[in-house]
Amino acid sequence: MIPQALALTAAIGGAVYSLRHAWWRATVSYSFPRILMYHMVQHHRPGSPLNGLRVPPSVFESQLRWLRDRNWSFYTMSELISQWKHLPEKSVALTFDDGYADNLINAAPILERAGIRASFYVIAGLACTQDRPWYDTVARAVQTHGLESLPHPLRQHLQPNTKRDVLARAVVEHLKRLPDIERRNAVEEIAVFAGRDEPGAMDAILSGEQLRSLVARGHEIGVHSLTHPILTKLEGNALVPETSDARVRLQELSGASCDIFCYPNGDHNDSVMKAVTEAGFRAALSTAQGINRHGANAFALKRVFINEDWLRAPNGMQSEALLRTELAIAYRFRGR
Repeated sequence: MIPQALALTAAIGGAVYSLRHAWWRATVSYSFPRILMYHMVQHHRPGSPLNGLRVPPSVFESQLRWLRDRNWSFYTMSELISQWKHLPEKSVALTFDDGYADNLINAAPILERAGIRASFYVIAGLACTQDRPWYDTVARAVQTHGLESLPHPLRQHLQPNTKRDVLARAVVEHLKRLPDIERRNAVEEIAVFAGRDEPGAMDAILSGEQLRSLVARGHEIGVHSLTHPILTKLEGNALVPETSDARVRLQELSGASCDIFCYPNGDHNDSVMKAVTEAGFRAALSTAQGINRHGANAFALKRVFINEDWLRAPNGMQSEALLRTELAIAYRFRGR
């Protein structure tokens, strides 16, 4: 019975693995550019709920080397938009969300060695401050204090014995679904309970000097809102500070034009897209997994999320085959 059980387990595991990565799907033509989505380039931290957003520097460098060796051509997002109909096959843009300082400290030297320029989307209201993004504040509080850090109304939605990293992600996802004022009030209550601490050098949002350093190296700065709210929860004039005002602030800090917007959490609707358009942006990025064909809506561009866990083979090693699959089909099984 044991051999049969092991065989069944292996078969189920293989089926799940196949479904997750869908290697059997047809390759999307390489005449359509790929937009890769990164967040942080730094080492994982034990038990951190944000590890899914981290790619270690050595892994990042190996990914760039892999792309270079296979003749991918690199563009900033503005270049990609301007040359869309005339791009060569295997064109790619690298995008970084949030604007963590590790983008300059860790990612920029690796990009420079590879001769690659990238696009960085910064939370404008947190630039030049020692404030953390709200989801970072919540994640750290829950990781440190567990359920005790949460307002009582939030606790009823959660299982007390859940691992803290899983619990933290669940709390953040729950807060995203709340009306904006409720989310902000809950975050403030959590921050007061846990205490505010200054982020380390890697975890702060880029300063004006750091932004200008990226621009001087040939990189592009874009806007990731003012405070990283869920924009679809805002109404009317509340969208103006998060779009137009955020752009003006980043332009002043970086000296760059900041022509491309990146939706926080990827959430957008017609009202949000209208506000982004009226703020003078040329295009906007979502977090929807996929590859944009010709004629795609420039204000709802899909990307390929580079998640180290998703690119890990069953033996625990980073898999070039899975990276190739992501670039070929950009498929993500929605059941995960």
